[in-house]
Amino acid sequence: MLRSFLARSCAVALLGLAAAGPAAAQSNIRGDATGPTTAPGFSHPEQYMHLTPVKPAPNMYPVIQHPDLEKNAADKLAALAEKTGKKPNILIFLLDDVGWMDPGFNGGGVSVGNATPEMDKVAAEGLILTSAYSTPSCSPTRATIHTGQNPLHHGILRPPMYGEPGGLDGALTMPDLLKKEGYITQGVGKWHMGENQGSLPQNVGYDDYVASSASPTCTPNGATSISIPRSPCLLNASR
Repeated sequence: MLRSFLARSCAVALLGLAAAGPAAAQSNIRGDATGPTTAPGFSHPEQYMHLTPVKPAPNMYPVIQHPDLEKNAADKLAALAEKTGKKPNILIFLLDDVGWMDPGFNGGGVSVGNATPEMDKVAAEGLILTSAYSTPSCSPTRATIHTGQNPLHHGILRPPMYGEPGGLDGALTMPDLLKKEGYITQGVGKWHMGENQGSLPQNVGYDDYVASSASPTCTPNGATSISIPRSPCLLNASR
C-alpha cells in the first residue's frame, strides 16, 4: 500500500513539472525549485575574466585597469593633503613562513591557537588583496616588493650568499621612488637582497636601516658588527 502511494505521489510530481513547462522555467530566472527569489544575490566585483588586460608600459606585464578605483584613491589622497598638508605614512610588514589561515581575518587566529587582534584590526579597516603571489623563498619575494619585477627579471631567485654578485644594485626601487616624493625611508629587519656594496640598503633608497647581528647581510662584507662606518644597520639618530 505504501509503495502504491509513493508511486502515485511521484506521478503527480512529474505531472506537475511537465505541466509547468517552458514558461515556468523562463519566469524563474533566478531562484530555487519553487519559484523566483527576491533575495538580492551576490555580485562578484573582483572577477575580471571578461576584461582585456593592458600593458602599463612596453616592458611590463599586462594588468587589469581599474580607473574608478584609481580615481577614488587619488581623490582621497588629494583630500588628505589639502586637510593636513601631509602625505600618508606607508608601512609594509613582510612576514616569513606565515600560512594562509594563520591570521584571524583569514579564519585562523584564536581557532589555531594564536590570536592576531592587531592584524585583524588592520584588515577590517583596510583592503585585503588576495590575488597576489609570493615565492617559496624570502629573498625573491622581498626583492619583488622592492622592484615590482618578476624574480626572473630582477634575478634574485634565492638568498644571496656572502661575496656573490647580484642583488638590487642598479635597480629602481620603491624606496627610491618614495624619496623622490619627499618621504624619509626606513627599513627594519633582515635584508638578504644582495651583499655587494651597490645592493646595500643605503645605496638602493633607504635613509635608515635597522637590523641585528642575526642579519649579517645588512653590513658590508658580511660582517656582523654594527660599528662599521656607513653600516646600514645603524639608525641615523639625526633623522
